[in-house]
Amino acid sequence: CCLQLEGNRVIRLEQPLHEMLYEVYDHTLQREEFPYFSSIKVHVRTFEPMIEKGLSSDRKREIGRFLEEALCNVGKYAKNCSRLVVTCCKEDSQNDIRVLDNGLGPDANQNYRRIGRGTQQANMLANRLKGTFERKRLDPHGVRSELYWPA
Repeated sequence: CCLQLEGNRVIRLEQPLHEMLYEVYDHTLQREEFPYFSSIKVHVRTFEPMIEKGLSSDRKREIGRFLEEALCNVGKYAKNCSRLVVTCCKEDSQNDIRVLDNGLGPDANQNYRRIGRGTQQANMLANRLKGTFERKRLDPHGVRSELYWPA
């Protein structure tokens, strides 16, 4: 039926996936408890229709949570982030959700391999979708979190 976000924001799951994901994006970036959202000057966002065949409400809810978690990580860890790129679209025969930032991250000298609850959930979701979750450090700084699965 719905996805409930922080502040009792309710998002309907019956709407098209890309519209639901845009609402998650829009609401999450308004959250004031994340210090590094305020430094973002450039927002590049693409929300295009995706293939939803076979996606249950539970999967759509989990996909929305994935995007929320990826954005919250930017707000929590992407120190000095000035650019955020969010892409939700169908590319060739797969759906793709990508979040890229240019922040410094928790410690720019460490390899970004921490496996927290959000990473575990993203990996489980990728398995359920028969897809892939990747998080990579970008050079010289920043992080790319991506979930993609066959459409």
